[in-house]
Amino acid sequence: MLRLKDKEALVAIFSRKGSFGEELIALLEGATSYDTEDTGVGFYSKIRLEHPIIEMPIIRMLEYNFTSPEFPLGGSFMCTIVSEFELELEAVTLGEGEWPKVFSMETLQEIVD
Repeated sequence: MLRLKDKEALVAIFSRKGSFGEELIALLEGATSYDTEDTGVGFYSKIRLEHPIIEMPIIRMLEYNFTSPEFPLGGSFMCTIVSEFELELEAVTLGEGEWPKVFSMETLQEIVD
């Protein structure tokens, strides 16, 4: 089963990536989180997809940078597309703070370059 925080982070990353993002979000149904770790300043997960990514993108590392009251210096969700069946997800808070035990995705505001 896909952990809720993994799914929320991946949806944030892929939500503005057009038809490719829509495909990836749909593939999250049936996906599984494994090899997970809470790092103190964030978390890490490997994600196994039940069905393959149809068209592999040229750029295989995507990110979502954000600010939020819970993250004074901001944070980032980063996803690497390892293969057609596997993703690696990492979340980090920037600065010296620790990742909050509870936070709301609704408070995140994307930082657009």
